Amino acid sequence: MSRGISVRVQLAMTDKEPVEKAAALMGSKVTERKVRYDWKLVYRTELCGAEAVRSLLIQLEPLMSPRRKQAIRKLLQRCSEVIENRASAKQKAILVRYLVQEMGLSQAYVSKVTGIGDGSVSLVVNGKQNHIGLIGRR
Repeated sequence: MSRGISVRVQLAMTDKEPVEKAAALMGSKVTERKVRYDWKLVYRTELCGAEAVRSLLIQLEPLMSPRRKQAIRKLLQRCSEVIENRASAKQKAILVRYLVQEMGLSQAYVSKVTGIGDGSVSLVVNGKQNHIGLIGRR
């Protein structure tokens, strides 16, 4: 990523089943490793990349407690900043279309978490615009 910025979500536990379920949700692999010879195996999965992490956080946010929701909103903002710094106008439009049409999120919610103006989100979703430029940013 540009300027050494990266976003990653990871889970590590000694119980394999929860890690496998999380990996299935994240679309990632499970790795295992023994930290010390006398310790249990540690199962680990991770998801890297701002777009992938943001997609996961949007799915998880409604299921969390108020405190966790607040933390997720901060992470979503950080993901948006990373993407804003490197995504092309066309890539942003593709992401907006995916979040609304494929994931079923409301246009208002997508506008809120991405920082892209309501009008631009509406134009992209309705097929009247195929990019998001400077005018669409809040």
